[in-house]
Parts: sequence; structure tokens; C-alpha cells
Amino acid sequence: MSIDIDYKTLFKDLTIITFCISFCFYNLEILASNTILAFLTIIWLGFWFQSLHLFVHEATHFNLHKNKKINDLFGNILSIFFMGLLIEDYRKKHWEHHKNLGKITDTENSYFSPINLKNIISYLTLINIFKKILQNFKKNKTNFSFNNNFIKKILIILLFALIHSANIILIFFSINLVGSVIYLLSFFIIYPFFAVIRQTLEHRSSEADDNINYAEVNHGEFNRLFRNNFFSRFFGSAGFNKHLLHHINPGISYTKFKELEKKLNESTKYKVLLEQSKSSYGAIFFKLFFKR
Repeated sequence: MSIDIDYKTLFKDLTIITFCISFCFYNLEILASNTILAFLTIIWLGFWFQSLHLFVHEATHFNLHKNKKINDLFGNILSIFFMGLLIEDYRKKHWEHHKNLGKITDTENSYFSPINLKNIISYLTLINIFKKILQNFKKNKTNFSFNNNFIKKILIILLFALIHSANIILIFFSINLVGSVIYLLSFFIIYPFFAVIRQTLEHRSSEADDNINYAEVNHGEFNRLFRNNFFSRFFGSAGFNKHLLHHINPGISYTKFKELEKKLNESTKYKVLLEQSKSSYGAIFFKLFFKR
């Protein structure tokens, strides 16, 4: 099986996503003039921001371009814009996720928390994000050292803040206040909300006990395969709708997942695993949300 990147598929997916984002900004003045349209635009933009940000993950695994320098150039553009991080820093954190999936030491652990009304409200009001920032600060303050690496991280965070402040101000003066609010809410609330929900749907077992704190008790490794319809392909873009395949072989570009799935189905062991892991985002969401 070829492990090269299918650039045609990659370019096609990125084109669809950037078109859907660009369409909103091109028509933002019209969309911001109506309350219902403005609300729908916030959801729409948040969805596509979340979709585009998943390509940072592809860069983390050197799957945006076979040339590592070019890969990291594009990766840095995306990761600074979406997370205020350099790709090399996110790469270190993300590999800990692969090594510790399902354990209390997992660095990407949204799935530790159940999907319920209380958590959904906390995600949409940023309460959960502030809690995590505070937890990380308490965890890392003993390791604090004012060195070049720390200064570099601060400068990247400032660049992140500058980019988005400039975007908000530009929209305010070129369109209006409502347009700025649309950008602010879609990027800083709806996109992170979708990202948290998506990761939970990928990794949280339907057998997980909502009364257990999985930051203290190992959840166990769990992955899913979702459908190939338009929503699934772009809610879980860059192959996240086939996340089990990625965790089986992290080095393969999502553009080759069709070939990988076909090959794995030739093995009895993997065929059963793949079949058991199949679901839809909607079905798992409601199963986790309405658990008793």
C-alpha cells in the first residue's frame, strides 16, 4: 500500500473548507444585518474553523507535505492561527496523546468528561477552558523557568492575540460591530466547543461511567470509525472521521485511509475491530448524552 500523500484529495478538501469560510466573510455584511442569519453564521463559521484546524494534526504527523520544512511552514501558519503554538511544541504534546491514550496521563483528554448539559454549558461559556488554563498553570508553575524557550512561547501567544485582534478590528471598521461579534463567537466559543465534542465522540467509551473522574482513573483506549457523508467528512476532517485508522497507523496520511481500511479488512482481527467501531457522530452523541 502506498503511504504517499494524495495531494489531489488534500487540495480538494482544503479548497472546500476555505471556500465555505471565505463565502461567509465575503457576505458578512449581509449576514450580519439579520439576527437569525448572524446566529447561523456563528455556527457555520465555528464548524468550518474547527474543520480547518484539524489540518494542524496532519502537519504534526508530517502529512501536509512530504518535505518536512514545507510541512512545518504550513503547519506553523495553521497552529499559530488556531492555537497560538508552534507546530514543534504541539507535536511533542500530541505524541504524548498517542503514547498515553486512555490513561490519566493523556495530554488530549476532553473525553475524560461526559457529554451532559452541565458540561455543554461550561464549554459554551468558556468556564471549562478557564479551568483547564488554571489547572495547567498550577501543574507547570513549579517547572517555570524564564529562558529563551519561554520567551518564544510568549511571543507566539502575543502573535496569536495580535492576529485575532487585528481581524476583529478590521471587521468592525469595514463592516460593523455585529460582524466582529460573529467572528469572536465563532472562533473563540463555537470552534472550541465543536472540537471538544468531536474528540469526546472519538474516544469516550459508551460504557464509561459518568460518575468516575478519568483524570484519576484510567478510562482505557477507545477509538471509533464514523461515516463518509458530507457532515462526517468535514466535522471530522483530515481523516478524523476515521480516527481508529489513524491510531492504528499514525504515519499514514488520511488521504490513504481508504486503502488502509481495505487492507485491514483482509485481516480477521482488524475486520472485527473495524466493524465494532463503526458508528455515526449523531448516534454516539445521543447515546452519551442520554446515558442513565
